[in-house]
Amino acid sequence: MANNILLVDLIDPLSPSAISYLPQTTGWKCLAVLSCMACAIWLFRKWRDFKRQAYRRKAKKRVEQLMFDSLLVNEPKIMLHQLNQITKQAAMQLTPIKI
Repeated sequence: MANNILLVDLIDPLSPSAISYLPQTTGWKCLAVLSCMACAIWLFRKWRDFKRQAYRRKAKKRVEQLMFDSLLVNEPKIMLHQLNQITKQAAMQLTPIKI
C-alpha cells in the first residue's frame, strides 16, 4: 500500500509526435524530382537504343544460324550468297531507301 501512495501524484509521460519521413526543405524535393527525371531519361534512351539495334541482333542470329548450317552442308557458294543477303538486309535497315 505504501507504494501506491507514492504513485498517485505521478503524471503519465506524453508520447512523442509522429516523425515525417519526407524531406522538409524544397532543395531535397527538387533533387529527388531531378534524379527521377534523369533516371527516366536514361531508361528511355537505353530502351530507344535497344529498339534501334534490333536489326543487328536479328542479323547476328541469322549469321550464327548460317554458320551452324554451313557445318552440316558444305556449300560455300550458297553460304556466301546467304551471308551477302543478310548483310544487305542489315544495311537496308540502317539506311532505308527514300523514294
